[in-house]
Amino acid sequence: MLSLALDVLIALSSVFGASDADAAPPRDPFVGAVGVALTGAPDADIRPLDWRACRFEVNGQVFRLGAVDPATVRVRPWERDTVLGTMRRVAVTFSGADGAVVYERTDRALEDVSPADDAAIRLFKQTVKSRRPELFHDRRVALREQTVTLPTSDLAAVEDAWRTVTRTCAAPGTTH
Repeated sequence: MLSLALDVLIALSSVFGASDADAAPPRDPFVGAVGVALTGAPDADIRPLDWRACRFEVNGQVFRLGAVDPATVRVRPWERDTVLGTMRRVAVTFSGADGAVVYERTDRALEDVSPADDAAIRLFKQTVKSRRPELFHDRRVALREQTVTLPTSDLAAVEDAWRTVTRTCAAPGTTH
């Protein structure tokens, strides 16, 4: 009797369960390599901005991988001793070919007024704004060299991902 109930349950789940039409499309292997190269994870949330220029956004940061000089990519282990033990990561440093920008981000400005501000905070912000008004404007940061520290210790996977990225992005006219 239990076997029959189990068979019915399996049959019903296949009928009413998720179909292949509901499944997410397969992930592009190149985007997975970009994910490993920039975040250490193949399933990272990577948003392609320009396939031809190999420009990608990760967490509001823009990486111009098509501008990276492959000879400057340095992948190395990174360790730091903490109270909980040794933290192992992978650090990647890369530079732009001919001084090109490889990394961009926008630093958000301080808010003039917030509903949570009391009188002391408002006075403090007013004083800071009179002395450093640039802190109250968004600031675009563009770097020709960048180091990312990835939350992984898989050095071989990161090296392989960067080989794939530099080989693909360096090819003229490549869309990926």
